[in-house]
Amino acid sequence: MGIGIEIILPAFHLIVAQGVHVFLGEGYYDWASPPVGVYYVAAQIPAERKDQLTVVHYDSDQCVPHEAFDKDAKAFIARTLQAPPLPRSASLVGE
Repeated sequence: MGIGIEIILPAFHLIVAQGVHVFLGEGYYDWASPPVGVYYVAAQIPAERKDQLTVVHYDSDQCVPHEAFDKDAKAFIARTLQAPPLPRSASLVGE
């Protein structure tokens, strides 16, 4: 994993623990941030929170086709707005 994972992963855990739904999109041919990073981060989320994650794969590099992203982002937003509120975790630092 890259050097930033020790920063990103704890922050990602805190975000998901608060009931936030997350959209992760990645391109199969992205050399700057390869797909394995998305798989690794998604695999670290507890099973009871997996329904908060949407992972989308694109047959591209970092330049995701606008039409595909637009369709996926709109679907994610629509699902998120219809989802019932999730209970917040008490895992935030200082709470």
